[in-house]
Amino acid sequence: MSLTATYGSYFYRGDEPIPVQFDTLAALVRMSHKYEMHDLYDTAIARLQAYYPSNLRSWDDICTRQRYVLAKPSDALALIKLAHLTEESSLLPTAYLICCSLDETRRVRIHTGEQTPLLAELSTWDHKRVLSGKARLAQMCGTRVFHMLRPIPCETCTSPELCTASVYKTWKEISLVKFEKATSDLYALEPLLNWFWEQAQGPGPCS
Repeated sequence: MSLTATYGSYFYRGDEPIPVQFDTLAALVRMSHKYEMHDLYDTAIARLQAYYPSNLRSWDDICTRQRYVLAKPSDALALIKLAHLTEESSLLPTAYLICCSLDETRRVRIHTGEQTPLLAELSTWDHKRVLSGKARLAQMCGTRVFHMLRPIPCETCTSPELCTASVYKTWKEISLVKFEKATSDLYALEPLLNWFWEQAQGPGPCS
């Protein structure tokens, strides 16, 4: 009997998938990759790919994703290492995206109580890519907000002076010195889909 058949009842109940803890899947991937257990490897990797898809539409479908894997945000760190180990680059986009929200998160060491940044566990190259992505996300969001607040009333505006004054007031509260400077990035108004989802290998535009 193959290991895949042995784990069949662990992965499924009838035709319905049973969510599996990320740590368990990661361990199965490492073991099956090392010992060339191809069937088990394919099954475990497929589970991870279902939860960490390589396209944005599937990523937004959280209900479907949660049917396959039980994971927490910090698991993305291990996922990046696992993707490099197995050369499964399709797992990297979502892993990098999740890590962009972990820049302030710290892990507490049980014995010493010392707190260390989670991102410090990444390689220098991966850490740089995550920080670059974080900067791009923040800059893009800020730029789009400012473009929505441009002091150019629409043609049907009935109170252009009031609208313009409100926009300038918002800028002042944000402490923006020059609007042009904040929107000078060539890539600021372009979608990040290509940067995160279709270029998992190699540096992004701002690296």
